[in-house]
Amino acid sequence: MLRTLAAWPWGDAPVHGRARAPQGPPRLLARAAKRGFDVLVCGAGLLALWPLGLCAAAAVALEDGRPVLYGAPRAGRYGRLFTMYKFRSMRRDAATHGPAITAARDPRVTRAGRVLRTTRIDELPQLWNVLRGDMSLVGPRPEAPAFAALYTAGQRAVLALRPGITGPAQVVFADEARLLRPGHVHEDYVTHILPVKLAIDLDYVAAPSLGRDLRVLWATARALVIGARRSALGVRGSGSKRQTPNAKRLPPSADPEAGACKT
Repeated sequence: MLRTLAAWPWGDAPVHGRARAPQGPPRLLARAAKRGFDVLVCGAGLLALWPLGLCAAAAVALEDGRPVLYGAPRAGRYGRLFTMYKFRSMRRDAATHGPAITAARDPRVTRAGRVLRTTRIDELPQLWNVLRGDMSLVGPRPEAPAFAALYTAGQRAVLALRPGITGPAQVVFADEARLLRPGHVHEDYVTHILPVKLAIDLDYVAAPSLGRDLRVLWATARALVIGARRSALGVRGSGSKRQTPNAKRLPPSADPEAGACKT
């Protein structure tokens, strides 16, 4: 699996929808602006939100003990592996007591974890991933290496950018867990959801920009507010019947903590 990632000719990675453009001054300036924006926002966010992070860590520890952080291997830019961090929202034995992909109302999610997931406070540690250069605020969502190693040549173009804490696909599938049928979560995810997510991410990779990132961040904030209201009102969704053609079957992820119910 790792050899597959390492062997891919990243210098010739295709950009979905158009030929690979040379790294001229305009593109370099755009990438520098995106990186500067990431560092500025995440640095300020860590300074401003550390009390909230401390409360989240305490809530996790009081309910289910330590560790309070969960680290998952992910395929980053050019397929390089990194550890993506988040506050642990599931029981410590979740990986051995249920499917790899989680759905709505999964009993392995703790009470504190349910709140952290609904508000996405569990993803605050990923601000550190952004500062380290592993991730960006906006970009394709990082997948487990087992999934990334099986991407087609066209799908591997999503690995040309740093993965994001949020992104266009995460906004579209903000209520993803409610689309998964109980007992069919893995089948529904890889057949119906993952191919559509990749198509959306490929469209973003073809034309990233700081302005587009700002629109995605605004849409993410709106989706969080809507999700919090639904959760407070106890609104439930139904399983999706949509079929996505030519979906490539992928193996289950080994980490339910970062499963399909998280976008």
